[in-house]
Amino acid sequence: MPSRLSGLSEWYRFSMNQGYQFYSVENYWRLTKGGLRPPPPKTIVLRHDVDVDIGAAKAMFSIEHQLGITSSYYFRLSTADLPLMRAIAASGGEASYHYEELATEAKTRKLRTIADVEARLQVIRERFSNNLQSLRSSTQLPMNTVAAHGDWMNRRLRLPNTAILESLELRLLARIAVEAYDADLLTFVTARYADKVCPVWWRAERIIQGESGGPRLLDVPQTPTEAVCAGIPVIYVVLHPEQWRRGPRLHFKEQVKRIREGLEYRFWKPMHDPATSKPHPVTREVRLKTKANVVL
Repeated sequence: MPSRLSGLSEWYRFSMNQGYQFYSVENYWRLTKGGLRPPPPKTIVLRHDVDVDIGAAKAMFSIEHQLGITSSYYFRLSTADLPLMRAIAASGGEASYHYEELATEAKTRKLRTIADVEARLQVIRERFSNNLQSLRSSTQLPMNTVAAHGDWMNRRLRLPNTAILESLELRLLARIAVEAYDADLLTFVTARYADKVCPVWWRAERIIQGESGGPRLLDVPQTPTEAVCAGIPVIYVVLHPEQWRRGPRLHFKEQVKRIREGLEYRFWKPMHDPATSKPHPVTREVRLKTKANVVL
């Protein structure tokens, strides 16, 4: 797939010319006083989930930096890039953690049900807290907000990684101001967009306050460009860098990894007794890789 970054740059410029101001998740949270004060009209909350392609994330940040745009970039342990994260923060943006400990534990321990996960939830939360603190120490960044990664395992279990932060005690101890999927963050958001693979490109959700069931696909412009043209007051946009500059090799590696994980989950047994506190080899491998990437 050819790069679409030039089109993204054009959308940034078009939105700014229409009077829109871009905010990171953290800056938007502060602007609204924790979801209590309406933001000014023509506000865009811009977030990037760096799942795979660090190079594309660097290219996106370069474009935004040239335009004076600040946004949020959330990094997995496998994509943490210390110089890039520091550069984002130095420019006024936000670099923080794209966490997935629940999915990782389910895959490595071969957890099959929500009850299995709940039995390991305390361990999962401790691992999240340790990983977050490790990233904070390595980057010297506050990381006051975090965003859950969505994995195939979460879809299989029908349990998102956000379950980790359903503990108020953990949020206080870990100093988490807000999670990127929190309802309070969406209080004044009119429409939310997430990029998708070809040929869909975008998923559009209208945020309807005061009704159960969460965001709905109802009477909302289908793309961020259409939303800007319509003058939607507050727009929340989630980007995945690999969707904008993904090559066949990267796509192939992702598919191979997904197939391998699925086969291991289906046919292999855990290498440690879940009752023990010893880390699973896969978890240890991820940690070592992260440390190697962020060494000072």
